[in-house]
Amino acid sequence: MNPSNLIKSEEDNEKNQKQNSATKKRFFFSKGQRPLPPNNPTSEHLEKTNEEIVGKEENCAHEIIIKDMCGNCGKDLRIKGGYSGERTEPVGANISMIHHVPELVVSNEVASQLGARDHENILRQRKLILLLDLDQTLVHTSNRPLKPCEAASSTNLFGYQLFGNTFFTKIRPYTHHFLEHINKLYELHIVTFGQRMYAHKIAELLDPNKIYFDYRVLSRDELLSSIHKAGNLKALFPCSEQLVLMLDDRPDVWMHSDALIRLKPYRFFLDVGDINYPLEKENKDSEEKKKNINEKIVEKKEMENKEKEVKAEESLNQKDIPKSEENKKCDEEQPKKSELKIDLPDELSKPVTPLSDNDNALVYIERILKEIHSIFYEQYDREGQTPNVKHIVSWLRSQVLKGERIVFSGIVPLGIDINSCEIYQLCTQFGAKFGEKIVKGETTVLVAAKAGTECVNFF
Repeated sequence: MNPSNLIKSEEDNEKNQKQNSATKKRFFFSKGQRPLPPNNPTSEHLEKTNEEIVGKEENCAHEIIIKDMCGNCGKDLRIKGGYSGERTEPVGANISMIHHVPELVVSNEVASQLGARDHENILRQRKLILLLDLDQTLVHTSNRPLKPCEAASSTNLFGYQLFGNTFFTKIRPYTHHFLEHINKLYELHIVTFGQRMYAHKIAELLDPNKIYFDYRVLSRDELLSSIHKAGNLKALFPCSEQLVLMLDDRPDVWMHSDALIRLKPYRFFLDVGDINYPLEKENKDSEEKKKNINEKIVEKKEMENKEKEVKAEESLNQKDIPKSEENKKCDEEQPKKSELKIDLPDELSKPVTPLSDNDNALVYIERILKEIHSIFYEQYDREGQTPNVKHIVSWLRSQVLKGERIVFSGIVPLGIDINSCEIYQLCTQFGAKFGEKIVKGETTVLVAAKAGTECVNFF
């Protein structure tokens, strides 16, 4: 090799190393320092540029933050060695607007701008927003082995592995038909207490081509509350809450919102409820159930003691009456308890048949949602203002029992305020009126706990 070429190559390598080191220095400098460019270390233009970058970092309001890093200036806001959310300075960005990326937060101003644009897009497409629950609404999931009668029903039944366990999910009848038709009128979102992996797995089963939900899946990991779902509404829809409807089997998780459409829980697997029901709420409910059970046990014991006292008094007052020959014969003919035979039903001797799954609740829900959509846009076109779906749902609900006057007999326990009872609240929401006594010509419905009461006989 020519020595001159060797010397030139070494010189080139040195120049490249200097350029590389200078290039690296451009991205790592402290405030007040400026990087030296490779060719012109005294460039005034680069000095102004560096000052602008430092000034931008100092004056940045940090309105967009992802994983504690500003999306505008690129500053790392996390305390060195700290956890997520531990920042070096207070920031105004605290609203998470993307379902599955809770680490991305924006300020109120940015959220309002994005929300206004989303609001316009929804109205331009002539759609509304529908938040769908999963468990016992669109699907029923079990984390135990299938029973023979359940395994025989193979339609829309899926098994899969999650978290090291085997799960089985049954899709509610008419769900695919429902999603296909409602997707034309509503922007669909999933909101569930299931964990993120579970929620996206079910979304994949319901929407394998990502036509209906896309990324709009909100799981327990993104919810702000462990027992309520309503806390995320303001963040997700800062300008469009009046367009939002919910479809769920539980009204309490939405804090009994007027925008909620409640439907009958879907249960396919025997002896299995909602496997993703909030634990905190379950503990509270179990405590209340225990209290009610204890109260019932105490009441039952008191009733038994009273009955024993009455029987004892009757036996003391009763005279000894000799048995007749007929009574003796009847006693002799009666078989002993040990000799009694129990005839088993014929169904147990038959081969295993699949469980019947004739649920059609979504057929009626589809009709209601179409009616709400129609009323909304008729009013929007007529008045030029955005109506509130809550008012439409409340009005439709009040028409169901309109004109009915209801009397309860033995339904509400003595000493309990009827206004606090759920059945009273439901009937009132559906437009019914109540009376304490039956009035001829006015009372139209009597709801009685048992036959033979004074109200039932009078009615």
